[in-house]
Amino acid sequence: MLDRDGKFPDRYPYPVQVWQFGNSLKLIALGGEVVVDYSLRLKSRHGFDDTGWRDTRTTSWGTSRPGACWRKGGYEGGDAMIYFGQAGRFGGQVEEIIAGKVSELVARTSK
Repeated sequence: MLDRDGKFPDRYPYPVQVWQFGNSLKLIALGGEVVVDYSLRLKSRHGFDDTGWRDTRTTSWGTSRPGACWRKGGYEGGDAMIYFGQAGRFGGQVEEIIAGKVSELVARTSK
């Protein structure tokens, strides 16, 4: 990559999708391997009912390979990125950027 382009990419087109099924189910699809923290965060922010009637579900491996786990570190939050053409792990703001985009899409799909 360095030989070809002279630099590493400074952006990654991370896919985020939100599907709203009537009033009872919201599906949030995130790219890569996603840790449970995203699911818990998005459920608490966008609706979760223990009865299962109003529910938010989060899925991973939606449409891409690299994960976006920053705080956890370890393999998926750090070293795994080099196998997908990234110079290193994502910046510390990645989780906030993804959560913000999900909120934007939830607002658009719940109208």
